[in-house]
Amino acid sequence: MLRILYSDLHKIINSRGLKFSLWFCLIYPVVQALVLYLVVHTYMGDELAGEDTLFSYASIGALLVSAAVLYLTVSDFSDGTIKNKVINGAKRSDIFCSAVCGGMFAGVLTSVFCAAGELLAGFIFTKGYEILTKADIAKYFLALALASAAVGAFATMLVMIFGGSFFAYIPGLVIAFFFRVISMRVADKLYPENGVTTLTGTRLKVYTLYDRYFPYAHFTNYLRWDLLSYVIGAAILIAISFILGVIIFNRKEFK
Repeated sequence: MLRILYSDLHKIINSRGLKFSLWFCLIYPVVQALVLYLVVHTYMGDELAGEDTLFSYASIGALLVSAAVLYLTVSDFSDGTIKNKVINGAKRSDIFCSAVCGGMFAGVLTSVFCAAGELLAGFIFTKGYEILTKADIAKYFLALALASAAVGAFATMLVMIFGGSFFAYIPGLVIAFFFRVISMRVADKLYPENGVTTLTGTRLKVYTLYDRYFPYAHFTNYLRWDLLSYVIGAAILIAISFILGVIIFNRKEFK
């Protein structure tokens, strides 16, 4: 397992696709903040607050992690890497678990570089943070890192299950987009502009559980729950990814 994991992590670290993704994560928040600064400063005569630069990753995080995982993992099927590992005697469970760990690693790296870009943008273009403390910002980035790791694990599971077919390219990105839309709808219902939700009963409980514990819903502008809720949500999705994925991958036939 450790030998396979070392090989997979070495491949991930040296991947041109991941390097491009990480540079994008670093530069994107700065460019977005620059555009926002020019608009606010030029047309409104006002200054940006640090909080205005913190949320560029939240809107695209799940899609970005899913895309990175897809690029890193799906090629292992097309070039025969996975099949060769099996032929050479590697346990399927080890191959799968190593891939999922690699997906989690890629997810965390993505969130870390975006966090660095957002902090850099805040330092360059804003007058500082008005509401959030350093502890709040650290918790926010940690919650995003947990969500990114969980999405990385789940997206990798999907690729490993459907790898070897064209369908492997579809589920991760579609699911990320789907849950992005669902998460926005849930947030609108739970936290309307007037501050009073109209949800009641079972619907309120389901929406609240989704918002509190489902990692795809954690790519939001502000922390709405305690950090333990984000840890539990990420741990549940990661555990599901490992357990369900190993069961299916062990039965998968390679062409």
